[in-house]
Amino acid sequence: LCGDYYTQIKNDYILNKYSNRREIFTEAFNLFEDERYIACIPLLLSQVDGIIMESGLKGFFLGKNKIKENQTKELKYIEYLKKYATDFENGNVEILVKQFFLSFYEGAYNEGGSLSISRESSQVEANEIGFFNRHGILHGDSNYLEYGTKINALKAISLLVFVIQTLDIINQDFNQTM
Repeated sequence: LCGDYYTQIKNDYILNKYSNRREIFTEAFNLFEDERYIACIPLLLSQVDGIIMESGLKGFFLGKNKIKENQTKELKYIEYLKKYATDFENGNVEILVKQFFLSFYEGAYNEGGSLSISRESSQVEANEIGFFNRHGILHGDSNYLEYGTKINALKAISLLVFVIQTLDIINQDFNQTM
């Protein structure tokens, strides 16, 4: 269906990790496998903020782009990642290890705020981005009615995997593994 790693991503990265969301994700993947992308995509996108908020952060789409001192957790997830991955003031070995692993995602969190998925639909042209804009899709913007494609469903899955992997790094207790 989608290559060698689809089943592993579906089961290990998503279904088994988020048992409280298992029913929702099972339905989303059933829709994907049935090529019912119009229903699959919003279902996947709707879970991105929730997973991030479970970690005590604001969300991928929710939050502020700029912060005042000591309000890091109020940032949108991409902005939080940027700050977390580049704030070397602490010098804590565990945080430095996490920052090293997050550096593999540097391109994503440096450019993520400018991606069409994370901007309001009024800030992008629907036909230039393949109709993949969370705001436009979930709010039913008539310019985004053609979003239901396999490539856009794969983008939604990829976004979910990115969020899960980076949260795993942030939440990993490296003191137990060192």
